[in-house]
Amino acid sequence: MRSDSHLPRPDADGPEGRGALMTQRAVLVLLLAMLGGLGCGVLLLAAGRSLPEAALGAAGTFAASLKLFHEMID
Repeated sequence: MRSDSHLPRPDADGPEGRGALMTQRAVLVLLLAMLGGLGCGVLLLAAGRSLPEAALGAAGTFAASLKLFHEMID
């Protein structure tokens, strides 16, 4: 069995004695939501949509992905 004791815990002290800023789960959820929004925006631009339309589509996808991944990932 592999020991992961060298990995920082979310409640472990940071470099200045403070706790971690975000948990690994929060980072993963935000990263996946950002990738979904970015992908949507790129696809909309590639399809010939204007920049404001692509930005609104990306923002909507980010919001929906954030809720989806928040509920999916435990």
